[in-house]
Amino acid sequence: MKNSLPLPRGESAYALAKNAEYREKNLDIAEYFYNLAIKTGDRAESAIKDLASLLHQRGKTKEACDILDQYRHYFKNDGEKFENLYKTLSKQLNSKGNSLNKSVKISGLGPLDSKDFVLSLFFNTSRIQSVELAKEIINDKDNFYSILKFNSHSSARKTLEGFQKWDKYRVEWLSLTGEAVGDAHYARHKMEEYRKHHPTFDYTLFERDPQGYIFCLPVDGKDFGLRKCSFDHEHQAEELIGKGLFTTIFQDFIVECH
Repeated sequence: MKNSLPLPRGESAYALAKNAEYREKNLDIAEYFYNLAIKTGDRAESAIKDLASLLHQRGKTKEACDILDQYRHYFKNDGEKFENLYKTLSKQLNSKGNSLNKSVKISGLGPLDSKDFVLSLFFNTSRIQSVELAKEIINDKDNFYSILKFNSHSSARKTLEGFQKWDKYRVEWLSLTGEAVGDAHYARHKMEEYRKHHPTFDYTLFERDPQGYIFCLPVDGKDFGLRKCSFDHEHQAEELIGKGLFTTIFQDFIVECH
């Protein structure tokens, strides 16, 4: 059984708004009561931030920014958090690339899977606008899939955080033209972004072994060649590794890094 969110109790406008958004999943009613809570001073600061977030999730980011501007004076004592929220939403107005994608495709469904089944794969479905079921043929095999549409890319990402079957189904972003444009795996995407800026491995190349006893890989971007050579301590090396191996390795060639 899914854990319930800690929602406020009572019949106040703010409590009714939170319950409408998260329990009843009626975003129109939630929006109405958030506005009422602001007007009546019922936890107005929280209502303003929640309303702005809700509007953004519904694809009304410009309206969300306008609401924050209108009630900026409520946040004189909490300016930093307000500015962070305002800047985050403002950036979305000029979003580019992947942030324009507002639909996802779930492949690998069964022929009898219903829309309700698709919705059951998510922890929270309140941000899903519509669910479509379809079939295509890939490599001579039927692929049953679903297309989920959202008001915004942010709403889609929020919903994908609660997707429960990444190991069973393939989930992809769809462009505005309906083309699959990339893996929508939330955790994988986050990991790829992290690895992009924090490489797992690093390496250092040395021009040669300090003692000159081993072959060295060529240094990046530099030429290398082969040459005849001799060692000051050939007899010591021969004694250590044996005449046969010494002759094979050292007598003829070594790699020289310029």
